Amino acid sequence: VHIFFITLFFFLSSCATHHPNDRALSNADVSVADRVRKSNVVYDADEFQKGIMHVPPYIANGIVGGCFDHMGFQSLPRKGVPNGRTVFGYIGHYYMHKPTTRQAQLPLAYIQAEFADGSTILNMMDAKDYRQELDIYNGVLTTHYDLNGPTAITTFAHQTIPGLFVMKINRKSNSPGKELVVKINCETASIQQANIGWPPEPVKLAYKVKGNVAVIVSSTNMVHTKWMVIADNPIQQEGDVLNIRLKNEENIIKIFVRHNGKDETEAADASYAALLKSHTVEFEKNWERSWIDFPQDKAHHIWNRANYYNLSNFPVVPAKALIPTGMNTNIWGFTFPQDVYYVAENLLRSGHFDRYKKSMKYWLDILPEVKKYSVRTMDVEGGFYPWTPPFEQWDDFEKNGVVGNDSYEIHNPAYVAAMVWHYYLRTGDKEFLTEYFPIMEEVWKFYSNVIHKNARGTFDVDHHKAAGQDEASRLESSKNLLDASYSAEYSARNFIEAAQLIGHFDKPLFDLAKQILDTGFERNTDDSLWFLCYIRRRQQTTQ
Repeated sequence: VHIFFITLFFFLSSCATHHPNDRALSNADVSVADRVRKSNVVYDADEFQKGIMHVPPYIANGIVGGCFDHMGFQSLPRKGVPNGRTVFGYIGHYYMHKPTTRQAQLPLAYIQAEFADGSTILNMMDAKDYRQELDIYNGVLTTHYDLNGPTAITTFAHQTIPGLFVMKINRKSNSPGKELVVKINCETASIQQANIGWPPEPVKLAYKVKGNVAVIVSSTNMVHTKWMVIADNPIQQEGDVLNIRLKNEENIIKIFVRHNGKDETEAADASYAALLKSHTVEFEKNWERSWIDFPQDKAHHIWNRANYYNLSNFPVVPAKALIPTGMNTNIWGFTFPQDVYYVAENLLRSGHFDRYKKSMKYWLDILPEVKKYSVRTMDVEGGFYPWTPPFEQWDDFEKNGVVGNDSYEIHNPAYVAAMVWHYYLRTGDKEFLTEYFPIMEEVWKFYSNVIHKNARGTFDVDHHKAAGQDEASRLESSKNLLDASYSAEYSARNFIEAAQLIGHFDKPLFDLAKQILDTGFERNTDDSLWFLCYIRRRQQTTQ
């Protein structure tokens, strides 16, 4: 997880920009759009000559989307770090690795292209007038180049129609056989990364192709995902690939998934111009509440690009946030409560309260399953949110043992409880706090069941299965791991404050929290507050 965030930091701060360093304009002369677009991600021939590595731009709305390569398609479906995997994902498409019960998202498709004569489009050396730009102000990716004819590709994941992804390809071939053929690959089990420990079973696929519409049902051992490809041109099925031979000039391709059974087909049938307008208007509204014009370029880019990625991963409808890797399923294909917390905090700081609130519904909805999981996995009652919550089929998840030692990291529930409390702190929304207080109460109940009074009169956080966030903490016993101890204390403090605000709570649980806080936790630290385990680890390393 830490590697991902380090990589993201360098990407956010070092990519080429639309306006490299234009601070000459007075504040009155610069619109919000111009301020934000200073942080657009741009690749062109000049930038590549500087040795800048291409990191595939991410286009998504939290429900559908993915990363795209330098030519505007998805030529690297198997590749992971450092460049990033290019696939098309849908949040509701996932599978179970039966031997371990690990559940992970599976790509829905990957979109490639070649010339009609079979030659490759992956030929940057011969491409002229190349430019790719991710417009973070309106959530649109454009890729332009001249390779056997001028090509302009525009893509976006619609903000208000969650299951809709749109591509417009303007193409004019300059010789026979150089017409462009878009190839939508529907079989994705074979391109799931080979180095993961939870390979999927083959996907079962059913097709109904008629004219310019293809209806596909992609079935894993957990879900049946029905989706559509709608094009201007006839769609030809060749095995598990849908081929669309483009005509000269404008071509529109839509990928549409009916999310949560909601029929938005009529909206998706709107013209390209209407869809683009309704998408960009909604996306641009977001910046009125979250832009900052930093004087330093690096800080400016980190803030604005991070905001863009937040908006791309937290949809306008209630849904599970796939953090840290989103629709791209790069490295991982599941959600970490800890990582969701990190990103959700920035939604609050940038004023996106509505998206934050909608994302919280997921954590409340799964609370009954979380309570059963706590008893099954940790042998205590309360809200022990898993390290990687399953998509569904909770009773089968880790029923014969955890998928990894990280499942025993007992700091995880504190992040979920903190998300409830922090929303209240920044909004003062007491109605929200009352509705979501059960999360805080059950999380504290879990911690209260792994806290024990010791001979010194203080309290130990001690569970025989507990694991720490850092590998160094595993050199010692499971007692008083620093991350677990502080997580328990923070959850207790917030529980007490929230309980007093809403006025109804479990009185014995409340009294226990006060008693423990008044007495204090035992912590395995020295006088300088270094965690002793780290000191021993450092000594072992230097010997």
